[in-house]
Amino acid sequence: RKARVMAEKMAKDWILDAESTLQGPDAITVERAIDEYIASKEPTLSQSTTADYLRMKKYFTSILDVPITEVTTKMLQDIIGEMAVSTNRYGKNINERTIKNRIFFLLACFKFEEHYKVYKLKFPVTESNEYLPPEKNEYHR
Repeated sequence: RKARVMAEKMAKDWILDAESTLQGPDAITVERAIDEYIASKEPTLSQSTTADYLRMKKYFTSILDVPITEVTTKMLQDIIGEMAVSTNRYGKNINERTIKNRIFFLLACFKFEEHYKVYKLKFPVTESNEYLPPEKNEYHR
């Protein structure tokens, strides 16, 4: 009796695994990949980090319904371009590092779903604020 129950459980597990394999990675959309990545990391992340990850979805609205296997370099480059010309809540351009962090988050979601395509992306270079030391005549005594 015990062996039969165990064999039935193994058969059910095999069927579930076969069904998910038949769907393949084509069935996984960008939105689903993001949601599954966040769900897998949620136990180890702080609430604020989880909330930040969920907010990141708004930067990828143009591709949320696209299967991850159909995401192209051009699609990602367009998103980078949109981010590069947008401003933050203080009216300043978004920093290059912020754009990279957002895109690398998305690529981590793809990698979590075992989609390892390499994208050749170009990120904007932002001007750094160069601070020079004061001249000798500018010292206050």
